[in-house]
Amino acid sequence: MPVNITVSHVSPLLDYIPRSAWYEFTLENDSELPWSANATCHATNATVSGSASVTFSWQGTGIARCTRSLPSHRVYGSYQSWLGPYQVILDGVTTDFDGFTGGQEQLDYPLFSTSDLPLGQHEVRIVNTGSDSTRPVLGIDYFVFESQLEVSRTIEHNDTDCVWEPKTPNAWQVTEASHTTYLDSGKMGFNFTVRAGIAIYGELDPTSSPFSITIDGHTDAPYSPNIIGGGTTEPTNQLNQSTLVLIYCNTNLIQGDHTLLLENNPDSDSATKLSISHGTIYSEEDASLAP
Repeated sequence: MPVNITVSHVSPLLDYIPRSAWYEFTLENDSELPWSANATCHATNATVSGSASVTFSWQGTGIARCTRSLPSHRVYGSYQSWLGPYQVILDGVTTDFDGFTGGQEQLDYPLFSTSDLPLGQHEVRIVNTGSDSTRPVLGIDYFVFESQLEVSRTIEHNDTDCVWEPKTPNAWQVTEASHTTYLDSGKMGFNFTVRAGIAIYGELDPTSSPFSITIDGHTDAPYSPNIIGGGTTEPTNQLNQSTLVLIYCNTNLIQGDHTLLLENNPDSDSATKLSISHGTIYSEEDASLAP
């Protein structure tokens, strides 16, 4: 069965360009509109910030082996009267969209979808191209990529395979949902066997800090949560509570044993929080699971 992996608009896996052109928007609750109070999205206004964009890259896995047509990538946004024209650039191929053309306003609207992408690295970029002052806004809710992976194991934050440092008292605050630290020395590691990839989930809020991931000795550039105005909790324009989010994903690992290290890297006094919930280990659909 295909696996759907959802990437929230606040996930550090998304690259907003320029970051300063985007703001976190809280959609007001309205009984006539199909979304709940405090639903949020990332939005940009072309009349203020020009052609701002958001980019997401991922590794396609096995979609060519599907026996039926399945979307391998989808982008959801806010379909409202202020949604103007936008472009989608997938692997260098550009498609133009008109934006709002009438009908019911809605959240979770499929701004773009595609199917049957070949196995490999892909990149999608959404560009706000609106020039109409009455329809200048592009709102992004989340991305979904779909693959022929299977979940072979879930590693919960309280699993004995997880090693938390430092081991000093109160370095990590533990709840049923997560391990949380505010220390710049905070880090978590574990070993795992994989046939395809791994995803890490954590809780994000305005005080969440950047972090680094090291796999098998290779360290990526720090990942920064896309929470606007870190360290503040203004409820009118940003996420103001902890939300479980995909914070890291790698579906291009070779079969075998691997070591992962996740480290807290605060870059300000107001955003120092690292909160980890669980990890998901993926295998290829036709691979036997490791014992």
